[in-house]
Amino acid sequence: MAKRYENMDNVSTKKSIRSFLRWRKERKQNKKDFSFLVEQSPVKQSAFLQSNVEKTTITWIGHST
Repeated sequence: MAKRYENMDNVSTKKSIRSFLRWRKERKQNKKDFSFLVEQSPVKQSAFLQSNVEKTTITWIGHST
């Protein structure tokens, strides 16, 4: 059998169906706070990032579920 993806933190991911359903139920009860908004940067440097071949850069890609 092929090896499955595994996180590097060695936290067990073996959960039961029951714990998954409990997690879904808890998650449905929580309400999202849409009053908080993270704005994008007003200064975009896309031309620099596309042409840059010498300087090291970091690009933050936000992710939320």
